[in-house]
Amino acid sequence: MPFPTMDVRTPADIESLLSGCEPKDEFDKLLILIEEHLHASEQSAEIVTSCWQRIIGGQLWTTQYNTVESFEMAVGYSQIIEPVVKLWNDTSRRKNLYLQTIEKRWDRSLVDILTSNQMPATPSRYFLSQMAALSEITSVDQALCLLEKARSVRVRWKSVASVTGSDIIWAIQHANATVSGIGCSLQCCI
Repeated sequence: MPFPTMDVRTPADIESLLSGCEPKDEFDKLLILIEEHLHASEQSAEIVTSCWQRIIGGQLWTTQYNTVESFEMAVGYSQIIEPVVKLWNDTSRRKNLYLQTIEKRWDRSLVDILTSNQMPATPSRYFLSQMAALSEITSVDQALCLLEKARSVRVRWKSVASVTGSDIIWAIQHANATVSGIGCSLQCCI
């Protein structure tokens, strides 16, 4: 069953999306939906932060306010904007840490490891955290093989070519199975 492109805004939309799905497909779709919405939140936080920095850095607030403090009070900076800016700064810092972990474990940057088809246009914090976890438990070659296998299984119902968080989770599970001696029936793991 193809994964429909759908604007999911309410729990009812989720119910419609998952209607008639097998539990495995429902699980995968829900993980992808979570990843997509976490990514949207990150993008929103980045845009809010960029706008705020431009207003403050360019002193655009002076067009309507006498002081930056009066402007911040008028827009509710400490209650509304500052938490979003802090969220983006934290997200950005963590993404850099995950990228450093991957590079340290695999001796290459993620952009040198994944092809342009495999790499999301803008990797989310969730995506990078899962890739860092994968880098901690397996070699880069085995990880690439596992990710390719996960994508080939998933592509039947999702027309996104890039690696997703659910692909990485699948790869982690299979890498853990191989590491713990359970074995792996995948050709690339042997």
